[in-house]
Amino acid sequence: MIDTVYLQDSLSDLWDRVIAWLPTILVVIILLILGWFFARLISALTQRLLRRLRVDGIFERVGLAEGFTRAGITRPASDLIGLVIFWLVFLSFILLALEQFGLMAVVQPLQGLIGYLPRLLAAALVLIVGAFLAQFLGRVSQATAAGMGIEFHQPLGQLVQVLLLVVTVILAVDQLGFNLTLLTETFTNLLTVVVAGLVLTFALGARGVAGNVLAGYYAREQFSLGEYVVVDDQEGTLEAIGTLN
Repeated sequence: MIDTVYLQDSLSDLWDRVIAWLPTILVVIILLILGWFFARLISALTQRLLRRLRVDGIFERVGLAEGFTRAGITRPASDLIGLVIFWLVFLSFILLALEQFGLMAVVQPLQGLIGYLPRLLAAALVLIVGAFLAQFLGRVSQATAAGMGIEFHQPLGQLVQVLLLVVTVILAVDQLGFNLTLLTETFTNLLTVVVAGLVLTFALGARGVAGNVLAGYYAREQFSLGEYVVVDDQEGTLEAIGTLN
């Protein structure tokens, strides 16, 4: 025989618990709705701002868009960044909702993860901007050297780009919170030794080369190709003016 009194007490206790949790459930639902709305809004505003700043074009110029395509990601960079922003905002509201249920064992690890995501975004931003600047300054250095008639302008531009990329990677990893003091000091010392060696070599053993470089530069300013010139007992048509001869 069913104990109706016990059944009524159980149902009454269950109903009391539901009533007690009802405000919390309503708060959670409101938080999730607001979180979804604000996440969509901030994501859309971020995408619009990135498109106005032509971030997609920057990704294409530095080669990151091609890398995404090879990985099977066809969406533009602005959409991807907007998607990341959406989940960052929405997850923050999800954590607030979980706190209402007292699930701190779940909330605290997720808070640590979300707290680390801004570092990842900062590192990614440093890599993107650094790669763009490295490529841009490498091309500027190459074009400037080519305009001065330096024959090894292409390796020079590549060297500038590589050095800037190394600095960019160090700065990006530093944003992640890793201690790079030893690596930074090693790279700085190595770069100092290389530059000092080049300067010493240039000063002691390349005086004639430096004179030829300067002479070639000023010769290009004074003469034109195809011009008939006379130098000491030599005469003829000027066919080329090299960096060293």
